[in-house]
Amino acid sequence: IRFLALHGVRWSEAVVLTEDDIRDNNVLINRSKFGDCKSKSSVRRVPYLGYFEQFPKSYKPMQKCANLHGVTVHSFRRSYAYLLKTQKIHVTTAQKLLGHSDPIMTLKVYTSVLDNEIDEAGDILGNFLKLRQ
Repeated sequence: IRFLALHGVRWSEAVVLTEDDIRDNNVLINRSKFGDCKSKSSVRRVPYLGYFEQFPKSYKPMQKCANLHGVTVHSFRRSYAYLLKTQKIHVTTAQKLLGHSDPIMTLKVYTSVLDNEIDEAGDILGNFLKLRQ
C-alpha cells in the first residue's frame, strides 16, 4: 500500500515490477499485467521512495483491506497525485509522473480541492492585498 501511495503507479503496473526495475533511485515503468502500458505516456520513471516488495498476483486481498477503510486500490494513486499537488509539484510534472497523456486528466481526476485550501487561498490573497496597501 505504501509503495502505491508513494509512487503513483497503477496496480497493473506495480504487479509486474521487479527489483531490476528500480535503478538509480527511480522506478522504471514500462509494462503492465496486461502487456504494454496503457499508453505511450504511461511508460515513465518516477523517483523511488522505498517500500518495494513483490506484489501479489491478485489485487483482491489488498482491495479487501482497503475497503475496510472506505477506499479502493486506485485511491492510493489519487493520494500520490494529491501529495504532488500539496508539495507544489507543477501539474505538467505530475502528469508525467502519473503517466497521463494530457494534463487536463491530471487536473480533473486527481486534484480535488479540500475546504482548508479555500480558506488558505483567502488568507494568501488577503495577505497579498495588505502588502499592496
